[in-house]
Amino acid sequence: MGRECSGVVLEVGSQVRSYAAGDRVWVCLPLSAPIGIMSEFTVVSENYIGQKPRNISFEGAATLPYAAIVVWRQIIPQSELGPHSSKSKRVLIHLGSTSKNDGVGLLATQVLSRWGARITISTAETGSDLENGEDEELSGSGVAQMTFLHTLKSLGAETHLILPNDTQLLPDLAQR
Repeated sequence: MGRECSGVVLEVGSQVRSYAAGDRVWVCLPLSAPIGIMSEFTVVSENYIGQKPRNISFEGAATLPYAAIVVWRQIIPQSELGPHSSKSKRVLIHLGSTSKNDGVGLLATQVLSRWGARITISTAETGSDLENGEDEELSGSGVAQMTFLHTLKSLGAETHLILPNDTQLLPDLAQR
């Protein structure tokens, strides 16, 4: 942590050829770098920069390096899933996407689904619109949730399970 970030290039050095001022980028410094990049501005070699995908927020792009480490060093070895052992297996990624920017759950979804696993992602129920008496389908967060569900499907999630905020409802949900 502290070695990844995202932002907009303000200036480039005279020998930089791949990037220009105004480019939206993400950065990942190696552990051997003498300092981290937890500051408002930083200077880094273009070797550690990548173009930020347009469909990922700055926050999401900054979490990609950490998410990749967690998926490759923790989730894959512990689950004993791989390219040849994942086909048709059902995988639940519990609270795998608490927001659009949760890189670990979304990256695990992409990797495992490409290996043939059948992915279900659970998320927490927002409930704020329903508590206010608004129709979830018409509210701003209802539209955001539908967009988010579409994103999960496009990344490889087969199903989505919304966990209720009321923990007393969990046994009934588990039974179903």
